[in-house]
Amino acid sequence: MKKAKNKANTIMETEGISEQMKIKQVKSLYAKEKQSLNTEKKYIIGKKGASGPGKNSRFVKHVDNRLKKDRRALKRIDTNKGSRKRQVKRHKGKKQKS
Repeated sequence: MKKAKNKANTIMETEGISEQMKIKQVKSLYAKEKQSLNTEKKYIIGKKGASGPGKNSRFVKHVDNRLKKDRRALKRIDTNKGSRKRQVKRHKGKKQKS
């Protein structure tokens, strides 16, 4: 954040640019800095009845094996959704006599 603050100060000190443009540049600078600070959540797999290391925070989520597998399956389905090469046709079989 210190680098962003220094860049913002240099932008505000420049001449020849309107105040609105300066404010717009500073906002975009801080938005980029804020986006880089966001980190992905860390998923901790816990066993039944036992809590894993770490505490619940906005970067840590306690999950079990089933939830982890479900998330992986959803990702796999989404990636393969558009690449179905061959669709299986269902044929009606002959009716059986009773």
